[in-house]
Amino acid sequence: MLNFIIEVILALLIVRTITNIIALKKQKGKINELQNKYAAMGPDELAALPDNEIVEGASYKVVNRYSKLHGGLGVLSEVEKNVLTFDQMKICCTTPGTKMSINAFFTDYTSLIINAENVFDILEEGKEAYQGAYQLYLKIEEEYKKDINEVLDEYDEPATDEKTFLDYTNDLRKVFLKEETTAKMAAYIRSHVNEFNYDPDEDDDDLTDFYDDDDEETEE
Repeated sequence: MLNFIIEVILALLIVRTITNIIALKKQKGKINELQNKYAAMGPDELAALPDNEIVEGASYKVVNRYSKLHGGLGVLSEVEKNVLTFDQMKICCTTPGTKMSINAFFTDYTSLIINAENVFDILEEGKEAYQGAYQLYLKIEEEYKKDINEVLDEYDEPATDEKTFLDYTNDLRKVFLKEETTAKMAAYIRSHVNEFNYDPDEDDDDLTDFYDDDDEETEE
């Protein structure tokens, strides 16, 4: 009986592994398909896209350059940096089935923090929640620099109702998922559509490695 149970468990694990492999291949195929779709577009074609597609297309173009530079921001225009920052913050705050949060943006995309408030100026919403989350991040970062006795003393202080990263992430998720947010980002991209790179030689990288890195960071 025990052997039978073990065989059943092993069979289920094998089926789950195969299912995950198939899903991963489909995801990679979709990423490459979208990459090819947007890579060939010039500014006029990009600007003519519906709101959700122009945001997606601009994000793919910028992420492609960013990944090709292995995280370097030197050649990106200010507009491209803002779009990249929007894209990564949205992923951190809205990706389902993960433990991602706005804190992941602070720890994994430190070089983009300087552009974050620009994004909320564009969206005209969410800046207060973002600033609260960033102050919490700085506070926790400072805690790691303290002497252990200072930290222990603070444990004796009364608990506060301070918001957590989860609270701020939930607040920001609502902002990022609004149709108005997509519309405002789309309008920003259209008004700066000529400030993106359209060199075809820079649009030939495989983005699946970039997104695989994100997946590995979020899996627990």
